[in-house]
Amino acid sequence: MDLVLFDEGSRQVRFRDPVWPDTDDPYAGSRFTVELRDAGLEVERTVFMLGYEWENLAAYFLELEESWKGWDGEKTWNSVEHDLAVAATSDSHGHCHFRIAVRNGGIPTWQASMTDLEVNAGEDLTRLARSVRLWTLSVRPKADRDLLPQSGEDTP
Repeated sequence: MDLVLFDEGSRQVRFRDPVWPDTDDPYAGSRFTVELRDAGLEVERTVFMLGYEWENLAAYFLELEESWKGWDGEKTWNSVEHDLAVAATSDSHGHCHFRIAVRNGGIPTWQASMTDLEVNAGEDLTRLARSVRLWTLSVRPKADRDLLPQSGEDTP
């Protein structure tokens, strides 16, 4: 299952190809691919995750949703190996601005980023947070996927 975080014409951020290990160990490695596409930019990077990080990623977007009226400074999330960094700021006009950075590890020799990816606070931010939550649940083992809402039910 793919998750398109942002799709603004030629600008796109996509999470795809998640792989969950065949174990209940929350410290076992899992992964997904992140893609950044923009004019003159095409980057793919495998992002390594530990089991608990999927929840942390969903919680990050939920925190942004709950702060839809705005916040001071920058709110960030980083993957455990720093392959992926997401940063968000808010403005006084009801917008959330994202910066997505992809790099090759904690001491990178290269980095690519997309900035000023804008989401309207309120319903658009809620939709984004729910999409991330459903995506993180969908990649988990069957027992955890039972937490997903059934057809016709509200999303978590």
